[in-house]
Amino acid sequence: MDMDVSIDHALLEAAALQRIGDPPAIIRPFFDADAGFAAMKESNQKQIASLRASLDKYERDGQMILHSLDTAFSEHELSGQHISSLNRLVEIIEDRADKYVALYRKSQKEVSTLVKECRRLSPAHASDLKADFDVVLGLYKREIDVILIYADGVRFLRGKHDPTNKVIAKTNSPQDTVSFLEALMD
Repeated sequence: MDMDVSIDHALLEAAALQRIGDPPAIIRPFFDADAGFAAMKESNQKQIASLRASLDKYERDGQMILHSLDTAFSEHELSGQHISSLNRLVEIIEDRADKYVALYRKSQKEVSTLVKECRRLSPAHASDLKADFDVVLGLYKREIDVILIYADGVRFLRGKHDPTNKVIAKTNSPQDTVSFLEALMD
């Protein structure tokens, strides 16, 4: 009789397990593709907003640093060592931009592959995914542009404040310098 009680108890436990609901590892609607893509889209939008805000701050910080350098250079004459440091800073910034360009190109290929795979799995969601990726790649490209503008700003300040510089034209901004150089090339 003890054997029958233990079997009955085991059967009751097995039946009770079926009444308590879904297994904890599978959260509904796990297999619902629309819900998964909607959650991914929401997550992507939050990440894009965060990336955009970080890039805006990075750009503002760069402008503030350039302004601070301009002020310091206006108050004190630059030495040869300062000019060398500025030259090295430009090299470091441009090396960073070169690395970002390489990563950008690699990311473009990866995104293309992901979008193709998404199109195969869920054509209805592929255009949304591609749109998000296009925004992120656009931000990536803008980041490279901001880095290069920063390098141009440092280069401009070096030229503006270098006591040994023989000025051929006075400009007020990096864009004026670019415009002047482009005019020389025409």
